[in-house]
Amino acid sequence: QCIIEAKRAADMKLKLARTFYGWWAWDEKTNTWDWDNEIMTVFYKWLQRMKDGGVTVALNTGWCSPGDINSTSWNGKSPFTVEGDWEQSKKNYGDWVSETVKQLIIKRGFTNIKIFVMFTEPQHKSGVLDEKSAYECWLEGVKAAHNALVRDGLRDKIKLMGPNEGSTITSEMLHWAAEHAKDYIDIYLVDLKYMDNNLAMRYSKA
Repeated sequence: QCIIEAKRAADMKLKLARTFYGWWAWDEKTNTWDWDNEIMTVFYKWLQRMKDGGVTVALNTGWCSPGDINSTSWNGKSPFTVEGDWEQSKKNYGDWVSETVKQLIIKRGFTNIKIFVMFTEPQHKSGVLDEKSAYECWLEGVKAAHNALVRDGLRDKIKLMGPNEGSTITSEMLHWAAEHAKDYIDIYLVDLKYMDNNLAMRYSKA
């Protein structure tokens, strides 16, 4: 079934496949990372099928913001969390984003991975961080990813896309992100069906 799916994607000349991507290399029992475990090995097969079919891949590196960094979300307990230490939790997240580039793109050659999507509907804050707004939590997660990639000389290997705001009419977070995240986000992402025509035209070429 997976092979059939990949063939159809190639036959229809699909340009971009976006997929969820979690901390699947994390072994909670040993508190170590294993980039060759069973689920990652299966994921590599999917990435290879997409590459063979000429399909660019966008990975969702984080879903719940800030829950996937500093607490427990529907994805489970975050391996990045250091209780009571948001700064270290962010650093751990950024390190994982950078390590993803090293492990998937550099080491294993999945150069069809071009984009990291920075969370989903981050205007609806998910996670325990009472002192910061949803927008601030999202931006600090984006900065952590950006800074780690810059530190490791990998920033040119990947595009960061966001804010991926959803279920809104006015897309207020997009306006905010365009002002505050312009040094970190490469591609603005929003559901255009919720946008008014003027706003859609303004960001359609971003």
